Amino acid sequence: MSMQCADGTITLTTGAIGTTFTVSGLAFQPKAIFLFWSGSATIGQGEADHKFGVGMAIGTTTRRAYTTQSDHGVTTAAADCARYNDCCVATLTTAGVIDGKADLDAVTSDGFRLIIDDVFSAGLLVGWMAWGGTDLTDVAIVDFTAPAATGNQDYNVGFALDTGLDDKAIIFAGGAAIFGTPTTYSALNFGAAAGNAPVNAILAGSSADGAATSQTCSYCRIGDCVAEAAADGVWERGSVTTWLPTGFRINWPEVDGSGDGYSALVLKGGRWQIGNALTSTGISNQVEPTTYVPKGLLIASHGNAESTSDITQPGDERSIGVATSATSRRCAAVLDKDAAATMGIGIAFSETAMYINQSTAATIVQEGAMDLVSFDSTPGFTYVMDDADPVAAFFWYLLAADAPAGFIRTQLAGGMNELRGGMYG
Repeated sequence: MSMQCADGTITLTTGAIGTTFTVSGLAFQPKAIFLFWSGSATIGQGEADHKFGVGMAIGTTTRRAYTTQSDHGVTTAAADCARYNDCCVATLTTAGVIDGKADLDAVTSDGFRLIIDDVFSAGLLVGWMAWGGTDLTDVAIVDFTAPAATGNQDYNVGFALDTGLDDKAIIFAGGAAIFGTPTTYSALNFGAAAGNAPVNAILAGSSADGAATSQTCSYCRIGDCVAEAAADGVWERGSVTTWLPTGFRINWPEVDGSGDGYSALVLKGGRWQIGNALTSTGISNQVEPTTYVPKGLLIASHGNAESTSDITQPGDERSIGVATSATSRRCAAVLDKDAAATMGIGIAFSETAMYINQSTAATIVQEGAMDLVSFDSTPGFTYVMDDADPVAAFFWYLLAADAPAGFIRTQLAGGMNELRGGMYG
């Protein structure tokens, strides 16, 4: 039994429709793939249009992409978002129309292949993380719309999640209402929920379209897994509260009735944990204790203090990174300045960091970068700032791990206990 994780970067080119890009040499066949990008065509950081997005796929006919764009250097903000169910990577032009699409063309015994469905106007670095192995028993992608009223909503995934174990996780992405129809505002929702007692985490942000002075905000915290952060406010939010025999339940304490759409990548098997920590203002190693020995990490941050529930913070900063070892990690990041007469945007992509923080100076530069030192048997992970943050910033992580070896599972009245084999008399 094992959980398998791998990560890497695909460099998409401006090749014709039908051009393919192959990932191979993995020690397993992927069962679920997560993808992310900032708009960067090369490694490094600089000022440019933001073309940020995340994708998910479990098969050639079951994949999603969510993407946002924001125009750099203009005096009237141009910002848009869109979601797609016919590809796993997509970008938008500054006019808010499709700029490029890549789809999952194949899942192979040792990797996967992407194919160009719509030609990209420029090259694009796409980070990815793949999960597989015998521990990962069930995967699904489900779509849902935020309800019109507050309260509980149940969502079916086709398999049981009420196992009494830390053996499930969900990654959420969304915000736009209709598949294939871009809409104004660069609103992103990226969240997760995991663990038998569900822990929720969110990274959300937005830049307002048509603003003469930029209006941007972010929302990043433990406690929500879906949220719409826009126009300096949180307009809807929800969290997973209960695992069900057929799926999961989200409680919605706040809705705006706009019909925002979300997609959820559901993973069952192995062990999963959501935690949070702070970056460092120094360059000494930092140790984060965890419940399980990590096999892979997904890291999200807005380069700021943790948000208070239902309150956004100025500036739309996003950093999403992954790591499977001290030598295999990567990160995509964007920053849209707030209250700027001329729209200022920084974008970054790194293969030596799993977190990047960018400044709000006149010229946007990198001012923080966090790297993985080791996965530790204690259990936990050790991380270090290759570029110390000016102020410690909140980040949350989703951890994947093996299911404990040599355990017998038995259902007791109070819940599922795990007892070591051979301990029965």
